[in-house]
Amino acid sequence: MEPVEPVPYSIKKEDGTTGPTSKGYTGSAEVTYTNSDTYVGDFKDGVKEGQGVYTFINGDKYTGGFKDNLQSGIGKTEYAKGGRFYGNYEKGLRNGEGVFNYANGDIYSGTWKDNLKHGNGTYIVNSAKLEGNNYMKIVGHWEHGEIITGKWLFPDGTYYEGIFEKNLPKNIGEWSFSNENKIKGEYKHTEARNPETGEITTKLTWNPEEEIFDPRVNKISS
Repeated sequence: MEPVEPVPYSIKKEDGTTGPTSKGYTGSAEVTYTNSDTYVGDFKDGVKEGQGVYTFINGDKYTGGFKDNLQSGIGKTEYAKGGRFYGNYEKGLRNGEGVFNYANGDIYSGTWKDNLKHGNGTYIVNSAKLEGNNYMKIVGHWEHGEIITGKWLFPDGTYYEGIFEKNLPKNIGEWSFSNENKIKGEYKHTEARNPETGEITTKLTWNPEEEIFDPRVNKISS
């Protein structure tokens, strides 16, 4: 994105008067910031507080509550590149319960902490990305944006339950099948670096009590 030429700060108050500052103002107003972001909504003692709509120069738009100039309470963010979040904000960040519909069609519904998945939640993979328009989901406990413990569920009723690391199963876990058969085993991670791109990929190795297929691996959006 190219640098944006700064524009003069301006505020248009509910009585129609305009000015160069919101200092001390209480009421509704329309504001254009020097970076060309805009805000239409409530002020209290010169800061954004109450309900409002903040539109970023990149096209992202937040609609909801504000406190001390930051997103607070229930709100919705619609992203210009696709995707949207609806849920609770605290100090300008996603905190508490919320649902993120990602641009790729995936959905996460659960708790957040400082913009990261944190607590109990469910991640559903876009069915269009899987063969046969089926769905796959991961349900469990998340920390700092990654699944830690939970279930990896497949459309035929098969699921894996155990420990995860880097959003992939690791260590001791158990597969359960629709025919009620179960098998325990251990996943191990092996990392390899691409010498050309430097990208690190993780290979899963399943060590079962007997033979079992490997699960489909899908990247989880942050």
